[in-house]
Amino acid sequence: LHQGSILILNSHVDKSSVGYFQIAWQMTVVPLIIPQAAALAVYSRLPGLGPDMVWREHRRLVLVLLVLSLVIYAAAWLAAPLVIPLVAGDEFRPAVPLFRMMAPVLIGLTFAQAMTPQWISRGFFLTTTLITVASALASVILQLLYVPEYGVMAAVWANLIFLGAFPALVQGGFMLRCE
Repeated sequence: LHQGSILILNSHVDKSSVGYFQIAWQMTVVPLIIPQAAALAVYSRLPGLGPDMVWREHRRLVLVLLVLSLVIYAAAWLAAPLVIPLVAGDEFRPAVPLFRMMAPVLIGLTFAQAMTPQWISRGFFLTTTLITVASALASVILQLLYVPEYGVMAAVWANLIFLGAFPALVQGGFMLRCE
């Protein structure tokens, strides 16, 4: 989904802005390795116990991961002016505000990553796939309409909506269904 943002931006804004957006995005998703690893651990428990039995433990793990993502988000937001130039060089300092704006996406994506084992084990693979495709399509349409006029900020907002807020709402609803 994110690569669509890069392609759309690449055809409508200057290359340095695309680079700032790209580094901001890469820094945003680095912590997603944590919920991915947690999801793998949950998958290993599912065959023996099933999704309902695993859900009791999994629910606590999801909540811990969400709190952890909030802590990481806050720390990253504060550290961004130091870390981004350290990692990418001083010329990428303009990526700091973009990173700070996109960082909340981490929470929605953490939630989505953490809940994936429940979607799959409960037989909702097609449902989650259709939701993801619809979200990606809506994001691309939004960016095609607004990036030419609003540039990088349109891509930032599309990511906040379709990778941050929308997944959080969908996963929250699915979490209630798992109860």
